[in-house]
Amino acid sequence: MSNVVARPLLITSDSALQDAVLAVAGEAEVEIVVAAEVGAAAGLWSLAPLVLLDAGLVEAAVRTLPLPRPGLVVVS
Repeated sequence: MSNVVARPLLITSDSALQDAVLAVAGEAEVEIVVAAEVGAAAGLWSLAPLVLLDAGLVEAAVRTLPLPRPGLVVVS
């Protein structure tokens, strides 16, 4: 599990956004953990060094996850 928590977290159900983020991360040789929904990301939310959150999931994150948190970037 330590390898997973040391990686950035992308939360998105948008396949185009996921592909774009993973392509950039691949160029930078950075592995990213992907969660398709906010609830699935709850266990890694406070442990990931960086969280990339799909703009379409912000409302769900506000209802579900503890905010604010450092290292949170909303992406679209």
